[in-house]
Amino acid sequence: MDEEKTDTNMQNNQAQNNINSQETNKTEQDQEMKIEDNEKLTTLKTAITKFLNEHTIYEAIPEDMKILVFNDELLIKDSIEAMIKEDIYCGLLYNSAQNKHSGIFTIRDVLGLLLIGYKKLILFLNTEKEITSYEMLKENLNKFFGTFDNINEVNKNIINSNDVLIISKELEGKENTNTNNNNDNDMEIEDEKNNNNDNNINKNIQENEIKEEDTKAYNNIIKDFNHFISLFENITLQSFIDLFHIKDNVNLISLYSEANLEECVKTIQKNKIHRLIVNDKKTNNLSGFITYETIFEYFIENYYSEMTEFNIPLKQINIVIDNVITLKKNETLYKCMETFYKEGISVLPILDEDNKIFGYFYLKDIIYFFSMGEKFNFNNTVENFIKDLYEDIDDEIPYGIKRIKELTDDTNLKKVFEEMSTSPERKLIIKNDDSKIGIIALYDIFKKLVI
Repeated sequence: MDEEKTDTNMQNNQAQNNINSQETNKTEQDQEMKIEDNEKLTTLKTAITKFLNEHTIYEAIPEDMKILVFNDELLIKDSIEAMIKEDIYCGLLYNSAQNKHSGIFTIRDVLGLLLIGYKKLILFLNTEKEITSYEMLKENLNKFFGTFDNINEVNKNIINSNDVLIISKELEGKENTNTNNNNDNDMEIEDEKNNNNDNNINKNIQENEIKEEDTKAYNNIIKDFNHFISLFENITLQSFIDLFHIKDNVNLISLYSEANLEECVKTIQKNKIHRLIVNDKKTNNLSGFITYETIFEYFIENYYSEMTEFNIPLKQINIVIDNVITLKKNETLYKCMETFYKEGISVLPILDEDNKIFGYFYLKDIIYFFSMGEKFNFNNTVENFIKDLYEDIDDEIPYGIKRIKELTDDTNLKKVFEEMSTSPERKLIIKNDDSKIGIIALYDIFKKLVI
C-alpha cells in the first residue's frame, strides 16, 4: 500500500515537473520572442526615422493639395459653406487690415460655435420669458449677443469673391499678396489655438450648465437647425475670435518646405498638434499644410513595400489606446457634441442597450447638420441622426464602419499599416479576446515608431 502511494506521489511529482518544465520553456520562448520583437522594433524605428530624415516636406505635399484662406471679415456661414463645397475642413484666417495670417478656422471651431451658442440661447430664453417666438428673438439679437460678454458689434459687411481664396500647390511661387508671411513664426496650428481656446469654452460649459427641462424654451421658439444657425448668419470670423476670447497674437509656428520630415514630425509631436503650415523659403509664400496623414501617405507610397521588419505582433508594441470613450445611442446630439469638445476626440463609438457597437459618430459629421435643416434638432437622439446619415446602410453592421477598419490585437504591424492606409478616417478599431475595443490613430504610430 505504501509502495503504491509512493509510486503515485512520484508520478504526480514527475507530472508537475513536466508542467513546470513546459511553463519554463514557454516563458523562455516568450522572452526570446519578446527580445526578437524588440530588436525588430528598434530596426524598424531606425529605418523609418532614416527615411523621414532623407525626405523634405515639399516632397510629401501632394500636387493637388488645396488650402482655404478666409478673410477674417468673412461671415461664419460663408466660411462653412466654402468648407462643405471644397470638402476641406479647415481654413487659414487672413487679417487684411494687418496684412498677416491670424489663425486657423477648423471643424472643431464650428463645433464650439454650435455648442456654446446653444447653451447661451437656452439660458437667454429661460431668462427672457417675454420672448415667445422666433421673430421676437430675431428682434432681440443684440441683447442675446450681449450675454457673450466679449463680442464686437455684429458686422454686416458685403462679402466679395476675394474673401475666400483657394490655393493649390501649383500656384506656389507666384505673387500672392494675400498669403505673404514676413515672420517665420507667423503661422498658427490648430491645436495650439485650441489649447488656448478650449479652456475658455470648457469653462463656459461648466459655468453655464443647462437642464433637460430648460430646452423646452428652445423647442418652442427655435423649430429647427435653420432657425438656430440663422441667429449667427451675420457673425464674421473676426467676431467669432472675439466671441470665444481667442487671442490673435498667439505664438504662431511654421516650417519651411525644405525642412526634412523628421524635423516636421518632431515639431508636430512637441507642440501636440494636428497640422503644421508650411512656407516656401525662397518666396516666403504659403506652400500648404503638412499633417501626419500627409507624411503617412508619402511613406506608404515611397518606402513601405521595401520594409521587412513589420512582422511584429500588435500586443508587443503597446500602441493601442484602450480607455476608449463611448456614448449610448439614446443620448442627444447635444450630449454627443459636448463629449467631442470636452474630450478632444474625433471619433465616438456609439453603443446599443447591450453595450455592443451600434455605429461610429465622427467629428466631421457635424458638418451635415447644415444640410439637414428641418430634420435636425439638438435634442434628437444620436441613433436617429446616424440612421438618417446612413439610411442606405444595412442595419446588421455598425453604422459608419466603412470609414474605419476593425482588427484584433493579435494582428501584426504590417497588417496595421496596410489597413490604416485604406481607412478613410486614418484610424483603426482594435478588439481583444474580451470584446473590449481600443483605437489606433496615426499620432500613436508616429509617437511609437519615430526615434
